[in-house]
Amino acid sequence: MKKRNRIIVNTAHSLGMGKILDRVRFRKEPEKPKRVFIEVTNACNLKCKMCDRKNLTRKIGFMDMGMFKSIVEDEFIKGIPNIRLNDFGEPLLHPDLVEMTTYLKTRGYQKIGFATNGLLLNREKSEGFINGGLDYIIFSVEGTTQQTYEAIRIGGKFEKIRENIKLFHKLREESGGKKPEILMNSLLMTDTKDEVNELEGFWGPYVDNIKVIPCSIYGEIDAASHKDVRAAYPHSCKQLWENMAILWNGEVSTCCIDLNGSLKIGDINNGSISTTWNSALQQKYREIHLTHQFHNLKACKNCDGIWV
Repeated sequence: MKKRNRIIVNTAHSLGMGKILDRVRFRKEPEKPKRVFIEVTNACNLKCKMCDRKNLTRKIGFMDMGMFKSIVEDEFIKGIPNIRLNDFGEPLLHPDLVEMTTYLKTRGYQKIGFATNGLLLNREKSEGFINGGLDYIIFSVEGTTQQTYEAIRIGGKFEKIRENIKLFHKLREESGGKKPEILMNSLLMTDTKDEVNELEGFWGPYVDNIKVIPCSIYGEIDAASHKDVRAAYPHSCKQLWENMAILWNGEVSTCCIDLNGSLKIGDINNGSISTTWNSALQQKYREIHLTHQFHNLKACKNCDGIWV
């Protein structure tokens, strides 16, 4: 019997005494991040209402397989529990994405996946991901109607994404396996609030879990902030202690929502990945957060990440 889908709503929580609790919470420097984002490309096929790509100043590009394999083979990366093949951009635009996921699995990585708008998915790619051992796929979808979806995911086609998700689910079921786990992220916005309660009934038969995420201001993106879900106090962002983002050109950021790489902590073209994790720049950014001097970092000063 198919398990009941769960809709998870991300909400804010208060950390109370702010700086003091942050010092306790982040008193130890982790040896490795919990999750690494590998940005296979920062190109995208949509112009979503809430994603202000007009502020993207970085060059658009695609990670080459040579660099990708060097990352995968790096001893520091091995053993990290979650590898995510996206950051800014649509990963399905990369022609080698299926090969990349398969390569990770042949090297023993336990949990790999990516978030996608899903519009470029087809039978061949779907079968490649399923047979290649992909652990999870996250579909980013808003709404349950064509009108709502296409007003937000500008350039997208509602019937196309519906067909692609249904096909992916069908192929997974026919394979007899439980992987990849099929997840859905849906943003809570003024445009979508009237359809949130319909998500499970509409998409539930084809996905395993649905997460509703309040749309927010993040990094340098100026989107619709849900200040009503903010905590009572700002707090140090866990990104600096838990995540690492390797951009398509080899630059490394401490934050997976660092639009233009302004929180750069290293470059794998000029050094090892391990030295970037607790580098002098990383230590500087962490101390700025622990002392709540967020205004000193362009990518952090207006970000809802320090409030939720």
